[in-house]
Amino acid sequence: MVFYEIPVLLIDEISALSTSIDEYIHSEHDSSSSETLEMETKFKALRVAHGIYEQRERGTYMLRIRCPGGFISPEQLKVVADMSLFGTPEVHFTTRQEVQIHGLLLKDMKEILSVLFYVGLSSRGGGGNTVRNILCPADSGISKNSVFDVSPFAICLTSKLIREDESWNLPRKFKIAFSDNFDDIAYSRATCLGFIAVKVNEEYGFKVYIGGGLGRHPRISDPLFDFIPTNKLYPATKAVLNVYNQYGNRRSKHSSRIKFLLNKMGIKEFSTLVTEEFNKLKEDESNELLPEPELFANEASQTDIEIQPIPEKNQDKFDAWIKRCVSEQKQLGLYTIKIMLRSGDLLATDTLKLCNFLTNFGENNIRCDRDQNIRLRNIPFKYLSNLFTILNSFKNTLVNESTFLGEMINCTGAQTCQLGICKPRGLVEDIHNRLLNNSNLNLDDLTNLKLNISGCPNSCGMHHVADIGFFGKVGKKDGDIYPSYNVLLGADMGKENPEYAKLISSLPAHNIAEFLDIVLTDWLSFTKLEGKKKSFKDYIQTKGISLVKELCEEYNKNVPSKKDSIDFYRDFRSKLPISLADIGQGECSAGIFDMIKVDKSLIDKEIKKLSNDNSLAPYERAKGLKQILLYSSRMLLITKGVYVDDPNQIFKSFKKHFVGGGFVSDRYNSLLETDIYSIKSEIKEDAINKIIKNEDLIKELSKDVIDIYVQMDDSLTLTKASN
Repeated sequence: MVFYEIPVLLIDEISALSTSIDEYIHSEHDSSSSETLEMETKFKALRVAHGIYEQRERGTYMLRIRCPGGFISPEQLKVVADMSLFGTPEVHFTTRQEVQIHGLLLKDMKEILSVLFYVGLSSRGGGGNTVRNILCPADSGISKNSVFDVSPFAICLTSKLIREDESWNLPRKFKIAFSDNFDDIAYSRATCLGFIAVKVNEEYGFKVYIGGGLGRHPRISDPLFDFIPTNKLYPATKAVLNVYNQYGNRRSKHSSRIKFLLNKMGIKEFSTLVTEEFNKLKEDESNELLPEPELFANEASQTDIEIQPIPEKNQDKFDAWIKRCVSEQKQLGLYTIKIMLRSGDLLATDTLKLCNFLTNFGENNIRCDRDQNIRLRNIPFKYLSNLFTILNSFKNTLVNESTFLGEMINCTGAQTCQLGICKPRGLVEDIHNRLLNNSNLNLDDLTNLKLNISGCPNSCGMHHVADIGFFGKVGKKDGDIYPSYNVLLGADMGKENPEYAKLISSLPAHNIAEFLDIVLTDWLSFTKLEGKKKSFKDYIQTKGISLVKELCEEYNKNVPSKKDSIDFYRDFRSKLPISLADIGQGECSAGIFDMIKVDKSLIDKEIKKLSNDNSLAPYERAKGLKQILLYSSRMLLITKGVYVDDPNQIFKSFKKHFVGGGFVSDRYNSLLETDIYSIKSEIKEDAINKIIKNEDLIKELSKDVIDIYVQMDDSLTLTKASN
């Protein structure tokens, strides 16, 4: 079963990417050369758009694989597990309902991507300025609380959007989420474009929200449409993307998400523009999405596998697991099971064992969940004992733990991520050990309490939507830095006017486990005194914030010196004290528009070189001028949708779009004689003097191109010719 349709053209893109990988591997990497800067910028934009990110360890890569709505079949997941053997032999389940494999080498990417393609999986759009994985609740279609099953719409919308070129070159990444009721467990109000299922006058449809997001500048979304019918889903989405493409900020990555466009325009102006686009698109019947319900039927295949009884010694554990992790579906006789994973990881060998079991029940039984876990569906009750026995043998499943520990979210942090400051995985292990050793703390009483941890402010660990959230930073004592975290409290997302958690204070990483022990114990004492109907929000407003501030102040006041406790200055699972020296650059926003700034810097570099060295030999001077002409001609072609590398095509395209379009003077036509300036050939002796003679004209062209760039609006679109 293939859940979403991958464009056949993707196989050509994989081939082109493989060629670029080979060229990159076999090229020289001189960090001071303009050729290296150009090559690495273009290659990064290409690989990141295919979900390939370089990790903290240079030369190793992570691959992010698209799973719309968290859908992945057992056979597909088996292939992912097999591909993980090229790197770290485990599958990582993410908060974005995708799977990742880590520790890969570039030389193996062609084989990995090709194998994934042939089982209906793609990494395209796993990064960069693209339409990202589309989300929905992992229990949509089986929950008794669903207005209707939104997962077919997430799949169909994915299939439609990934066929369109515009989806791969947006101002910044664009995230879409569906929720099947206003509990909003998919966090549709915290994403770029959110759809929440509603029923109005017996008609099913969506309430639409726009402009939400997490990260360093969190924003709750605004209502965009009170109601659209389900068959108008694509026109509404496309209308938003068209407006974003036209007005979004391509100049600054730090303010390019659609939430910043909403802040700039305001919802009224933005809504007017989107409504105009929507009205143009909605009458075209080819724009209607009509999912086929039978493709998403929730049923189990018949099987005759032997039922495995639970040994008496494990009966209590089995009963506790049933209570914590198993729920009845609305489909009679079928059950859904949450598989709780340690930090979202499942060993490849264990993944294969799980999938071999699940194939007995068909292909529609796995969803990746937003809490880094796996949500199974369509499993008959009588086989739960078999499943428990299998899970109980795995290394990274938390089959015997409370849901509070099992649903705790943490990103990978500085362990693999280039932007990570702290290492949340080690912290989570410390938290587990501390809380499990407190016999007075019943962790099963903490059901539905969310604890989320990010290694930096970027919110990959979703700290803004937690009851208790942490994100990494460094503290300082006598000039020495130690791992530390900001603490946030009180998110309240499942309501008409949701609220993110608010920053309260900070504390050292090595005090967090004890801190949580105290706060959680106090919270449970509060519920015993005040009644279990009191929420965590009630607690923090009554006394929790005061306690947290008091504890943080005490911890921060008593930080030991580095001389007295070197371990305090080491992060968890680290041999050396924490350092910011190896933090790299984020790759998430890499895109082909990055080449504009690269070309501009190369122009500036060559002009400076020519200006500072009048003793250059004629050949070297002509060579530098030829480079300036090439960079100037290429710099803004991307704004006209032109992506070419061949110099002859660059000059021809510039002449067509910029000279012919009236953006620059036609006096530059004489410079664009490609037989003279072809970068692929050495400059002929009789051409050197001609090039040098045109030095002033070449520099004037470069100035005019840069002036066009400076005068462009933030969307970097050319709307009228310059004088």
